[in-house]
Amino acid sequence: MTNSVFLPPTIPLEYRAIGIVRGRYLPSQNKITRGTLVTHDGTILPANLTETAGWLIKIKPELFETEHVWVAWPRTEDNILHMQLKNLRLPLEGQTIEDVSVGLDYFSVRGEIVNQDPRTGIINVLICRNIIPPKKQLRKKYQPFILAIEGFLPGKVDGQFWDFDVSREGNKLILEDAKFMAQTVFELPQKEEPKKKGKKGKGKQPPGKPYRQKTLIKSPPTSAFPKPEIPDIPLEERPPNLFKKRKKTQ
Repeated sequence: MTNSVFLPPTIPLEYRAIGIVRGRYLPSQNKITRGTLVTHDGTILPANLTETAGWLIKIKPELFETEHVWVAWPRTEDNILHMQLKNLRLPLEGQTIEDVSVGLDYFSVRGEIVNQDPRTGIINVLICRNIIPPKKQLRKKYQPFILAIEGFLPGKVDGQFWDFDVSREGNKLILEDAKFMAQTVFELPQKEEPKKKGKKGKGKQPPGKPYRQKTLIKSPPTSAFPKPEIPDIPLEERPPNLFKKRKKTQ
């Protein structure tokens, strides 16, 4: 591997998709953080600014006028290469833009291979965030995504974790080198659907959870319990009734 631009990963299976591009950012008319990037070789790529880069552009609008070296996160959206511009590499005093263009058009990609198509020569790599913020409103910004790389790897590589050296050529990411890391298959957590609240005893039943219905227990018919037979005892043999009131004698 020839990665001498970025720091080595801190964990063996660290996800990563980051690189260096050089070009002029042109914001759109509606939003300053969304626009296009005209690279040094004339390629036009859709791009957007992160909060850090957007804040720097707002306080220094003259940065729009010339091209700069950007640290970028690549994305593949609808089979189109997209650049998310993270921050700027501004030359120091006495330096030129050539001095800060080290690693130009190089990208370090680490992730799980979803599949590769030998007919089109595309390797689809799943990129996840290593640490997901606890707040639910922030998780939408860090959803896993698929990055398309042109190249080919021998054998069955689906579900394997690889480390890639990639270069940008026009609007494509081209595989330069790759290193196998581990055989892993991850299952992405599915989004939980909001539970619908319904009135008790009314409405439709939620799937898998039927309503509890009251069951009425009917008493058995009287014929199930026959009356006991009373034996016919003669009056002379019957015991006296001790609880019968006696008549008062005068």
